[in-house]
Amino acid sequence: PLPSRTRPEPGVSSDPSRARDGGRRRGYKSRPSRRSLSRTKMPAGTRRLAILVAAALTPTFGTDGLVRAKPMHKGLPMLNRTSDCPVTYKVEPNLCAHDSVVFHETYRYTNKTADTVSCTTCTCASGGVEGTVDTQYGEQLVREWGDGYPEYVGRGAECCAGWNGTSCDICNTVEVCPPRTVNTSAYGGSQVVEAVNCSAEHSGEKQLLPTLEEARTGKRFSCTCGGGADFTSAAVCSGYSQHTTTTTLTMHGLGTLESPQRIEVTERAGIHRWMDLYWYADSPGWGPDALSYYYPKVWSGNLSDCTATLGKCMEVDRTDVGKSDCVNWHCKDTQLHCPPVGYEMPPLFDGINAQCYYPSTKSDGSPMMDNDKDCKHPYKYQKCNVVPSNNIAFELSCLIDEVPGGGPGTHICYYRQAGSSPLSLTCNVGNCLYEPSVFTEHADTEVLDVPTIYAQMAGLALASACLVGACVLFRNTTSLLDWATLKRSRALRGVPASDADEIEVTSKHHPSINREYEYEEAGEGQLQKLTEPHAIDSFEHRGGGVAELGLGLGGVASATRAGPILAWKNLTLWVPATSASAPAPVSPRMAQQEADEAGLDDMNRSLLPAGGDSNSEVRTADRPGEPQRSKRILSSVTGVAGCLKGWERGGGVTALMGPSGAGKTSLLDILAGRHPSARHTSGPARVEGQISVNGHVLTAAEMQSISGYVTQHDVLPGMMTVREHLLFHARLRMGDATPLHAKQRRVKEVMVQLGLDHIYDSVIGDEFVRGVSGGEKRRVSIASELLTYPAVLFLDEPTTGLDSANAINVVRIISEVARSGTTVVVSIHQPRHDIFRLFDRVVLLAKAPGADDGEVGKIVYCGPPLEAAPQLRAAVSSVAHRRDLAPNLNQDHADNPADEILDLCSSPDVSALVQAFDRGDGGDGGGEGGATPRQDASDRKRITHDIDRLTEAADTRESSHGRGASLASILRGRNRVMFHTELWVLCQRLLSKAVRHPMLLALHYGGSIFMAVTLGSIFADLQYDLNGAQDRIGVLFFMLFYLALLSMSSLPVWRDEYLLFAHERASNIYGNLSYFLSVVLMDVLLVRVVPPCAFALISYDWMSLQGTCESCLYRFAAILVVSNVLFALYAMGIGALRLSTMIANIVGAVSVMVFVLMGGFMVDKDQMSGVLAVLIAIDPMSYAFEALMINEFHDAVTASGDPVYYLINATFCAKALPPISVEGDTILSTFNYASTNAAINKDFRALVYMAFILLALVYAVLVLGPVVASTCGQLSSWVCHAAARPFRTWSAANYGGGAEGTLDRASPKLLADNGTSDGLNEGPDAGAVLSWHNICLWVPSSGCGVGPLTCRGERQVLHSVSGLAGSVEPDVSRGAVVPGDLCGIMGPSGSGKTSLLDILAGRKSQGRVAGTVRINGHAMTPSQLRRASGYVVQQDILPGMLTVTEHLTFHAHLRTRSAGGAGPERRRNVASRVESVVRELGLQLVAHSLIGNAMRRGVSGGEKRRVSIAVELLSHPAVLFLDEPTTGLDSTNAVNVVQIVSRIAARGTTVAMSIHQPRLEIFQLLRRVVLLARGGVIVYNGPASEAASYLNAICPPSRSVGGVQSDNPADVMLDVVTSTKPALLAEHFDGSQACAALLGDLAALESRNGDGPMQIRFRVPASPLVQFRILAVRAVRSSLRNPTLLAMHLGLAMAVAGVVGYTYHDVSQYNNETAGVQDRFGIMFFCLTYFSLISLSSLPLWRDEVRIFIHERASGAYGTLAYYAATILCDVAPFRIVPPMLFTLVSYSTVGLAGGGRWTTFMTILILFNLVSSSLCMLMGLLSGSNAVANAAGSLLMLFSLLFAGYLKNVAHFPSGWKLGAYLSPSFYAYNALVKNELETVDGLYITAVVGDIEETAGPFDGTTMLHCFSLGQDSITYDATVLLFMFGAILGAIFLVMAFVLRENR
Repeated sequence: PLPSRTRPEPGVSSDPSRARDGGRRRGYKSRPSRRSLSRTKMPAGTRRLAILVAAALTPTFGTDGLVRAKPMHKGLPMLNRTSDCPVTYKVEPNLCAHDSVVFHETYRYTNKTADTVSCTTCTCASGGVEGTVDTQYGEQLVREWGDGYPEYVGRGAECCAGWNGTSCDICNTVEVCPPRTVNTSAYGGSQVVEAVNCSAEHSGEKQLLPTLEEARTGKRFSCTCGGGADFTSAAVCSGYSQHTTTTTLTMHGLGTLESPQRIEVTERAGIHRWMDLYWYADSPGWGPDALSYYYPKVWSGNLSDCTATLGKCMEVDRTDVGKSDCVNWHCKDTQLHCPPVGYEMPPLFDGINAQCYYPSTKSDGSPMMDNDKDCKHPYKYQKCNVVPSNNIAFELSCLIDEVPGGGPGTHICYYRQAGSSPLSLTCNVGNCLYEPSVFTEHADTEVLDVPTIYAQMAGLALASACLVGACVLFRNTTSLLDWATLKRSRALRGVPASDADEIEVTSKHHPSINREYEYEEAGEGQLQKLTEPHAIDSFEHRGGGVAELGLGLGGVASATRAGPILAWKNLTLWVPATSASAPAPVSPRMAQQEADEAGLDDMNRSLLPAGGDSNSEVRTADRPGEPQRSKRILSSVTGVAGCLKGWERGGGVTALMGPSGAGKTSLLDILAGRHPSARHTSGPARVEGQISVNGHVLTAAEMQSISGYVTQHDVLPGMMTVREHLLFHARLRMGDATPLHAKQRRVKEVMVQLGLDHIYDSVIGDEFVRGVSGGEKRRVSIASELLTYPAVLFLDEPTTGLDSANAINVVRIISEVARSGTTVVVSIHQPRHDIFRLFDRVVLLAKAPGADDGEVGKIVYCGPPLEAAPQLRAAVSSVAHRRDLAPNLNQDHADNPADEILDLCSSPDVSALVQAFDRGDGGDGGGEGGATPRQDASDRKRITHDIDRLTEAADTRESSHGRGASLASILRGRNRVMFHTELWVLCQRLLSKAVRHPMLLALHYGGSIFMAVTLGSIFADLQYDLNGAQDRIGVLFFMLFYLALLSMSSLPVWRDEYLLFAHERASNIYGNLSYFLSVVLMDVLLVRVVPPCAFALISYDWMSLQGTCESCLYRFAAILVVSNVLFALYAMGIGALRLSTMIANIVGAVSVMVFVLMGGFMVDKDQMSGVLAVLIAIDPMSYAFEALMINEFHDAVTASGDPVYYLINATFCAKALPPISVEGDTILSTFNYASTNAAINKDFRALVYMAFILLALVYAVLVLGPVVASTCGQLSSWVCHAAARPFRTWSAANYGGGAEGTLDRASPKLLADNGTSDGLNEGPDAGAVLSWHNICLWVPSSGCGVGPLTCRGERQVLHSVSGLAGSVEPDVSRGAVVPGDLCGIMGPSGSGKTSLLDILAGRKSQGRVAGTVRINGHAMTPSQLRRASGYVVQQDILPGMLTVTEHLTFHAHLRTRSAGGAGPERRRNVASRVESVVRELGLQLVAHSLIGNAMRRGVSGGEKRRVSIAVELLSHPAVLFLDEPTTGLDSTNAVNVVQIVSRIAARGTTVAMSIHQPRLEIFQLLRRVVLLARGGVIVYNGPASEAASYLNAICPPSRSVGGVQSDNPADVMLDVVTSTKPALLAEHFDGSQACAALLGDLAALESRNGDGPMQIRFRVPASPLVQFRILAVRAVRSSLRNPTLLAMHLGLAMAVAGVVGYTYHDVSQYNNETAGVQDRFGIMFFCLTYFSLISLSSLPLWRDEVRIFIHERASGAYGTLAYYAATILCDVAPFRIVPPMLFTLVSYSTVGLAGGGRWTTFMTILILFNLVSSSLCMLMGLLSGSNAVANAAGSLLMLFSLLFAGYLKNVAHFPSGWKLGAYLSPSFYAYNALVKNELETVDGLYITAVVGDIEETAGPFDGTTMLHCFSLGQDSITYDATVLLFMFGAILGAIFLVMAFVLRENR
């Protein structure tokens, strides 16, 4: 970086309008008046010295035209001109003409240096002023002195009337021209000739061009410096920057090609007068001899071979001079001499420096030169600083138009040479002519055609518009691509292209259809046909189109086909287990919790099992180098899926059932070939056994190719419509050979079949956009798998989360699919009776004890569903009889066998079931020994026998026909589309997503445009001077910095889409490469190509970057685009590792830091070596920055084609440094950059090569990332675990109830809210009666916000719903009530169950509510309802990093009041309460296990549900609400949960819960039922036992399966509600006795309102201080559980500090050059940049916890202030205060910054800045809708802050409108405080101007001077720190307001 902009000298005017006023007037400095001088005290010694000097130097006075010395102020005489300017009179005695004398100022008290015109120019010596001390010479004295005569003040030197010029030798009019004597050879004598003209009186160009007479005698130009419109001259000609004052040009010759001109050039500069010596009176060793070599003439010489032309002036940058008419001279050669020839110079003068005047020698006797720092008084002589170079061309342009007000013959001229920018002169022309004026013709100036950037801008704008337009049109080009692809595919297969559109999907060209079998004889069983040795010969492939083979528009298939038989034999699943050497967790479940210590998310745990026993699903954290042990999840599992009998039923539906943890999902994943271990047969994670289809053993990849898989959780693109999603799958699954219209027809058929046609164009929906319902999403997932008729279809929990009606519909559809020939395998939790009867086969798994592995999954039954219960009962009975025990088989399961078999599988006798299945003694027994098993047996022997028969037959077919032919019917493979089709379709989907969720696009495009406008306005019209060069360098760097930082929005690009990608990739829909390229292509085209063009289209010309070039703008845009792509690829590579959001942000920020540091702007890259050199080699910013620098500075030309030169002028800081004009190449060489176009091409090629390399690396990371990340995770997990162990111990010791063994040590004493010990095991309390009266709910429709009652577009969700929950006795008037009640709220989807529950709990925040809610008859406000109740939401919102006990202890502290007050007794009471709740809910086994979250595994879903219930029970609420508590649980767990809830109700808590499809045992636990119908109308509210009979009387249910009517009242109720019009049911209920009884109870309760006390248990929250303490402990514990983040912050701070110390080691060693100052500035800016970027880790701080905070605050656990303060404290202390402290301790002394305790100030400022930046990021993350948006917005915020710091551009030079940005920027205050703290006490600083080979040094300076020079540190450090502290407080306040009033629960 170069010094800042030159400041004009105060009091100096260069206004050309003041240059002439009748005579000649120059720029002047204001002089003090006589009054001010009289008050100014002069030391007596100085006055005496001046008198002595005057006496010694005064010559003889007389009539010589010189002013005599006269007494002046305070007795100080003045010298006459000869004495005051002796050197001038010595070397140029005839300098002045026409009655003029040498101009000298008689007295200058305020300025000790020479004026720019003293002793160099001339002034008139005639005339007088009335009343002055000297009438004859008084006017001259007044003009010089200017005292007492205001009209003459400051007029300076003037020639006599009619004359002009610096020597008063230029005429204004012919009248003043004297006669001239000329020789007359014709008469042999001389003749006096009168002047006939003055050339100043010519018009136009004739004033400037020579006449024939002037060509002989010489045409004179008398010029002064400056006066033109150029900015360079203003700096060169002002004050002390350059003392050049006059230039004289004398032209000899006509200036034509025939008569070229020779121009004599002389330059003079002002010098010291002898009167100035009085300033040095008190200076030892100073004398007048020091001025002996101070000549007015600086240099002189000749310009030769000059030609004059007429035309436009030379181009002067950023001016309109080039548009004016000029006379232009071009001289081919320059020969100038400095000093002039014959001038004597000081001793030892070497052309640059001379010997010092005093002292003249050093201590060793050697001569001392004047550039030595010990030289006190050098000789005064003219420096040859700015002298035109010799032997090169010289150009001069003079404007034809005269200067307005400048007098006749006054013109502005510009001159330049190659290597310098144009300088201006104010020239006077006017020669006295004594001959008639004769002129010659001059040629016109040649005009060069120089290209501009405007054509490039148009081309770039067109290209950008075309790209955006192409992206917009891209979505509509589906048909065109499909037609082209189909044509090519048909051509390759030999099908005529003309018939392509007519060909339907046939079995020949649709391999998935070829998996379907048909038989000649319809009566034979499928197993028998398949086991025939040559059965393949009898198979026929049926042809036909989609209509023939597919599902008709009505539903079932038109042709029934047999499905394949899927069999598996002895499958065993092994996963890594905790080794003995690993850190032992508190319980077996704790081993799971080591997985995320390194910040890796669950996506990277590819070796973890997807299902199975929760106690077995663990992941090891072994020490590096130690082998992993394996643990079994499934053990020797054998089974069959498909119809072994009766092929006419198609493939059949096989259900995998069993309790949670039995391994259903794991088995399903293995069968589908999708389990991570399925491809491994060895190692810690492996699968043993075989899987076959029709007897053919298939690999995992082959299974994937023939099957479809519907996951438990719908993984769908939320921004796509249903049709678009299905068409996407059809286009990729149905092959290129299938025409588009056939794919569209197939999509329509499947949508009609699955009942999706009404949501044809509905958006699926995601977290940003509300879409279709859960049941519809499930059907969409199934539909996408049915498009290609999969041979086998796997579904994992397809009914989870659906109501009974939707569940039965889904299973019916699945059954119809199975009848069409697809074998369906489905895992299911708790099927109702009619669903169970739709299954063709059941595979039952159970958790059984293993040999040495604890519980493992084993098969206990595989056969027909209706035979399962008898066989299992028989097995249990046989065991009971052998033990002489009575079997426990008395439980009534009514008509649902599924409930019975699940209960049996969960019984203690499960081992007997396993043994019975293995021995084959179920039912009536099985075969013995080697006998053939019975045909109807469902045991291992029979199943193994069938599998072996299938395998033998398949082996026979393979041996006869070959494996390929034998498998041709099922393994034709998916008809894969071409690669470009995959790429095309994927890109279209990504584009649709981007368009429908445009926030990221808007941020990139809007942010880039705004940044381009900002930079353009701040750096507008950059000049070609020192500041312009510096600003150009800074803005080029900042653009790259902006792009690098904004690329962090690509960090989550893989993470956000990974689940969808993993799901679709596992389904083999597309390849890794096509997906990877589509994401990269869309990211590049949409947000990486066009946004950087904004800088080229908006900022480039606005900032006046190089504008006259053929392709510089294209190069500029290309470099930015490629750099942006590279930065994005780096971010994608980091994101491909799928680290946690916060850690990914840190890694990304550090990467940007490396780019910045190694980019070549902050540190010279030639100073880097070793590892740093390697970092530079891989840093894209280093190549891009060099290319941009070369593009800007190399070969820069003006509009006329002339080179551009920069004036490097540092005199504003160091007056001794001369201005230097240099080319851009010189600037490049100064910064060690190349200066050729080849270097640009080299850098650009490096960027392109790097992009391709990064593409390959990112692809490798994406594909191999899970394996690599898993390995790295094990290593870092062990390291972090060991490092955090002491902290965990401390945390456990300081957190009540958190230590191991708490449950065993806890007291059995329990606490209630009122402080008494009424535990769960004590007698019941009085239950509350909850009633609601005429509840109505309106919610806004689309486009209508929550507003006034008359809001149009409202939709009513609930219609006058009234009800009751609780037991009301007849003596309710006396207040007697029985214990609590269990009330179930039921109804189909869309009936408003959850909305009603929200209103009753006081948690409804959206919509408009009417009606009253009462407890015990008292009307309650929503706030009172929240305090009196607990609410368990449908989705478990729990902190994943805490154990169950820790979480419950946390809430116990906040929700309960202890009898013992505080201290140990309180902790014991809390522990007792937690123990009771844990035991009651059966959570003992997982009490010390981490709960887990999406980032890491934890407890199971059922256990999480029980934890959620336990939290609400801690406070013993009067009413407990539960929303879908059984969703996602198997039937056994569901019963257990409801039984627990029932016991809670029996002890005095009224429980109301919504429930979807309860099994009979659950329904029997309900005491009261509230039934809602669609539309939110109530159709029943009364005793549960009477509900079914009531509804049967209205409308008997019509639904039955197999003629069997359900005995479950819940099924009956839901069937009636879903099949009957809601209005009919509501009308009937209104007139029923049940309604009358309800209304009577409600009226009775309402009449009690206000009578007596409420007698309601209200929850009293803990005090804010207690809340804060408990929340802080939880936050600390969560941080210690994941120490990677803290370790990265602390480690990075020390590492970066080490790099800074290494890079800027001992900065004080550079104090003797500019680097000493520049490096200090750079260090401070780098520190701010680092902490700005690292603060981006705060972006997800609130986002990651916001759901937990909103939920817990809504539950009344704590207030906003306590949570806010605790979170801030726990983030601030370890992450925002400690890292700056470590950074300071490591780097401060290494760098060698200021001592004296200033390191504490340095550290304090860094801490304050880190706090402000982090809080800003917290606020931005809180307000952002996604991580990508938060990253981009936070990056923009940090960029703007750094832009206004003052390092890239001095804030003093900002446009006035932007200075406000600096005052709002924390970087501005921090940077100024840091710089001032560093430089305030530093001395001995030097400024060096090193440009190319030129080096000048000035100094020494102190740090305060440097701060003043650069306009930094103007305010005190205390002020800056106070502002930062105020900013921190203000931002924290804004965060609190957002959390308190914006973040609300949306229910």
